[in-house]
Amino acid sequence: MAAYCVETGASVPSRFPIAQMEDLPSVTLLLCFEYLHFKDLGRCGSVSRLWSTAVREQALWYTSYIHQWPVHFEDMSFSHDALQWRELFRDHIHLPRNAHRVAAHADEVLFLAFSHSGKFLASSSRDGLVKLWPFPLLHAELQVSSFDFGVGIGRIAWSPDDCHLLVSTLDNENSPLAAVKIYVIDLMQHQICYSVACTPYDCCGSWLNSSRFLCGLSLSIQSDDCFVQTFCVTSLEGSTSTTSLIFNNRNFAHLLQANPFSDSDLLCYLTGSNMHHTDEIRLVNLAYLGDIKMETVLNENGAVIGFQFLSDGEHLIANVRPYLQCYANSHDVAAYKAQPGVSLPRYSNEYGPYRPLQNQSMRANRSAEIKELSECVELHLWNFKTRQLLSVFNGHKAYTPKEQPFLIFPDVSPVNDYFISGAEDGRVFVWHRATGARVAVYQGHESVVNCVAWHPRQAKVFASASDDHTIILWGA
Repeated sequence: MAAYCVETGASVPSRFPIAQMEDLPSVTLLLCFEYLHFKDLGRCGSVSRLWSTAVREQALWYTSYIHQWPVHFEDMSFSHDALQWRELFRDHIHLPRNAHRVAAHADEVLFLAFSHSGKFLASSSRDGLVKLWPFPLLHAELQVSSFDFGVGIGRIAWSPDDCHLLVSTLDNENSPLAAVKIYVIDLMQHQICYSVACTPYDCCGSWLNSSRFLCGLSLSIQSDDCFVQTFCVTSLEGSTSTTSLIFNNRNFAHLLQANPFSDSDLLCYLTGSNMHHTDEIRLVNLAYLGDIKMETVLNENGAVIGFQFLSDGEHLIANVRPYLQCYANSHDVAAYKAQPGVSLPRYSNEYGPYRPLQNQSMRANRSAEIKELSECVELHLWNFKTRQLLSVFNGHKAYTPKEQPFLIFPDVSPVNDYFISGAEDGRVFVWHRATGARVAVYQGHESVVNCVAWHPRQAKVFASASDDHTIILWGA
């Protein structure tokens, strides 16, 4: 009776023997509480001391949790009994519940990024345009500005003061030794204020601070198994400095990125033990770039297809497609097969330029067989200071061939409690960091989700970009 009154908001009758409820076994109370809405469970704690103790039982919140949301536990990091279900429930109710879809570009949307203030969202596309959108009013007629570069645009990056935008083009992607352009847009003057050539095309550029950025400058072949890659640090005032890396019998640097949450100039890039895949994550301070002995190496048993730093300054997450043999050794062999009923994207022989660099003419070991990749993607949480792989998050898929796996960029919620990533089946996945549970799957795109970006100030908002030419703003 008392539980009914709590649920309906009615007052407990004066003749109702509340004292008798104190004599009920805790198991009986929990069975009664399971029928209450989760919003009313907290109110039960004010009825009596026994009820207050009962509503803190993790088993009760576990039951409420799995009834409210379809959570996938098959690859959780902890035992179910050890989880703090009440806290997980509290965090989950803050995830986005609605979506706003925008026909953003005339071609595939490859990357997007919120400004550090959260007031704007920038998007880039294969149609050659970089667009700035006001938040939260994403609408085709309300875009702040658009910059037309005439060639496909890959990664974009806001300067720490949000006054400039770093843009990496995709032209000449089929010739890795041909330079592409890195542009700097002055958002105050609404014009391009600087440009520099960059090789290879997927090395991209990254801000060191509000006035300096780093990019690949050149790549030269010394022999079949030796490459020399030169990097350039450029100031907006015009000064430059260069440094070189020598890669012997292994892949060279891809997706160069500085850690925006580090006080020092900590750099991260992808390379590999062979020329076929980027199966190594390497970190080094800019002052020691070129000294391999000073690098932190995170070895992966698969192709790394995207990564992101956490704001705590010592962790990163990486999307990895495991080598099939390594995956099969630790999983059920059938697990990597495509899920029944999932509509797979159709791919032609042209897989597009914005992928980890593969070039038949530049393979250091041409006789080596390219390893098969699993269709199951894993999101790995690394502590790069201790070089420890802390957690593995599963659930998303990739179906592109081993020669040219798509890049899929993950992201992290503002307080680092949730991880998010797109997938090649058009879905967006969310995991809870502490438990490893896949707590949400969002459907809305019709093709590959290339990039996701969580709003830096609002934990209930993130955006996703897809090959279907659209952006979806979730939770706004």
